[in-house]
Amino acid sequence: ARAKALTKQTVEGWPVHSFVTLLANLGTIASNTMRVPNPPEAPTFTVITTPTPFQTEVLKRVGVDLLRSRRQNKMA
Repeated sequence: ARAKALTKQTVEGWPVHSFVTLLANLGTIASNTMRVPNPPEAPTFTVITTPTPFQTEVLKRVGVDLLRSRRQNKMA
């Protein structure tokens, strides 16, 4: 615990976060609905921003798969 407090890093080298700062970091992942301009009636598609290695590790540890989550929400 002291080493974490001094280095502000976990033993794996990840930055130490509070819950609030962790959520702020994860909140930078965005889901954008896109459409090509021509023709105007073209279907939309979704682009999810690429998570950083840190965000990928956090999502893995909590069992979240962004692509699977997106597909499940689309089917609902």
